[in-house]
Amino acid sequence: PYQPTPDPIVHHLDPKNRPPNSRRNISVDSIFSHPINKLWTSLFTSFNHVQSEMIQTLANSDDNVIISAPTGAGKTVLFEMAMARMFASNLVGKHLQHNK
Repeated sequence: PYQPTPDPIVHHLDPKNRPPNSRRNISVDSIFSHPINKLWTSLFTSFNHVQSEMIQTLANSDDNVIISAPTGAGKTVLFEMAMARMFASNLVGKHLQHNK
């Protein structure tokens, strides 16, 4: 039978709901451990404010996410974060299965 799904969570990052002085950039090392953090630490030490807004969802959940942002906002890094989490989760899972 049909089961309605909950409305998606929509997060708009704009100066009205997130003034620039309230935003913070999160350190790469505080989210991802070695060797995954090497994907970014050779390029920068912290994620920009758009990436920092999304990082908890991308690094710590299986939620589906759609990102719409201007060119140069950091969408590619957001995609890399999601992929890094997936690879890390799969590697840990396979390591645990192998050691049983």
